[in-house]
Amino acid sequence: MVNYRNCRIIDTVELRVDVVNIHLKDKPEWLVEKNPLGQVPVLEKDGELVRGSMNIIEYLEKHHPCPRLFPENWTQEQQLLEEYDKIIPSAIHKFFTEPDDVLPELWENAQNRMEPLETELAKRATPFFGGEDAPGVLDLMLWPWMELAQVAPKLLGADFNHLKFPKLGSWVRLMESQPFVYKTTVDYPTLLEYMRSYRCGNYQYDMGLSDHC
Repeated sequence: MVNYRNCRIIDTVELRVDVVNIHLKDKPEWLVEKNPLGQVPVLEKDGELVRGSMNIIEYLEKHHPCPRLFPENWTQEQQLLEEYDKIIPSAIHKFFTEPDDVLPELWENAQNRMEPLETELAKRATPFFGGEDAPGVLDLMLWPWMELAQVAPKLLGADFNHLKFPKLGSWVRLMESQPFVYKTTVDYPTLLEYMRSYRCGNYQYDMGLSDHC
């Protein structure tokens, strides 16, 4: 039982898993046995249960260290991730729940919250947050929300402003080309359809899952 973010991370380390998709509005009773909080993701291996995205990443780093996920300066990166996790997900998630008349304001707010990401990439002067050659943990953890950020403005009939965010725009295109992304991705039209269905209270959790985890 893994969430969308962990699907990408598991694919990065080329680990074979059996994926159980959970309908979050109609959770099976046995989920509480795996996680008393009734939350995903949960990784189960040989009777051991690992709960939560970051705990799963730490487990994979320990037991499947190649490719390496954590950089040497992980403490600094973790602080950045915790900071971004407080501002980016909450801004994007509101597009699933808030009424149409506040969407323009939400998108303006979301763009303001993405400015530190643009600044950080410019400061690092590398294609990825993780460096020159390949994505790191920060890239992997940010990507699902930035992927949704490509879709959210389409609710307004607009597109992600690559001119406003040239570094992030280049990063998005690079991330889209990564095997662990395009092998597990749900295309943008399907994501938009899912977002619209969710906003209408029609939770299509199986949408786009026929070929992906």
